[in-house]
Amino acid sequence: MGVDFRIFHGLSKGFYDADSVIIENRIYREWGVESQDNITYEMLGELDGRVENVIWFDTTDSTGTTQFQFLPYVKAYYKSQLLVDKSLYTKVHYGSRIYTDYYHHQFGVVDNTESVTTPARKDLLGKIRLGWNHSLGDFGYWGKYSRRLRMYLGFAPLFYSTRFALNSGRTQDVSARFGTGYVRNTISFQRNQIKHALDSRQIVTEKIPKSLYLKELSKSKIAISPFGWGEPSFRDYEIFIQGAALVKPDMSHLLTWPDLYRPHKTYLPFKWDCSNIDQVIEEALENNRWQDIAKNGQDMYQNYIYASDKKEEFCKLVLNMTHNIVDDLSNIPS
Repeated sequence: MGVDFRIFHGLSKGFYDADSVIIENRIYREWGVESQDNITYEMLGELDGRVENVIWFDTTDSTGTTQFQFLPYVKAYYKSQLLVDKSLYTKVHYGSRIYTDYYHHQFGVVDNTESVTTPARKDLLGKIRLGWNHSLGDFGYWGKYSRRLRMYLGFAPLFYSTRFALNSGRTQDVSARFGTGYVRNTISFQRNQIKHALDSRQIVTEKIPKSLYLKELSKSKIAISPFGWGEPSFRDYEIFIQGAALVKPDMSHLLTWPDLYRPHKTYLPFKWDCSNIDQVIEEALENNRWQDIAKNGQDMYQNYIYASDKKEEFCKLVLNMTHNIVDDLSNIPS
């Protein structure tokens, strides 16, 4: 599409010679709490007046845990998943996430150490836009090796090793493998609630080796994926790939791309207080309703990874980001 780009893995004078610079927030986190803000402000000051479009890309796991202190100094702030109601970003949420705030206020859950992030100014909400999420990564067998190559060599083969399992031949009703040992009580609370609900069905939730876990998913009808540090999870993508029906806390509060979370079509939602999780499981198993959910979710995910029109859609999203084109992607020429 006529765009030349370079990727830098640290501060470099090279990225001052560009029309657009995208700063991924992971580099900010690598600088350490003591100095990360100061280094970032200095970098943004150097870019000011030299680069037309300075873009912050927040790839953190949740709709929260933002770095809105930099909003006044960038052209746009992209995020992997956004709250549907962006006005909520003007408020402080306990635990820096909307769902940890919910568990704090509804159940009195308190963290030993509080997480605090800067709220957004109301007049800057228009800068906050939707990027893309982690589902575009390679979650196939060779994915972990290509990530290591990229880490040490700076590049890796550009192909997907993801292979999707068939939906048939399922002998296990439910898979639910997840940990509960988080340092933040507001994160682990939901997982403990789910574990307690599943105990009554004698569903074992203890984690097992990855190979056994994927094998279990491939023979399970439904699989449960709680929130963790963020709402979307690598577990979600593994469930889609292995052909089980995704059962997950309600995701209707967020926007993300690819949008794999279509309630009652690609996943089955349950309430954040977990009060109806047993009912959702029963309804999923009843009359094999899980089969349609599993197929829809897998088909949609597979389409976003392999279909040529979805690849073009991603390219248009990047063009929209770097060239500051209007949000209507349909107007961008191929």
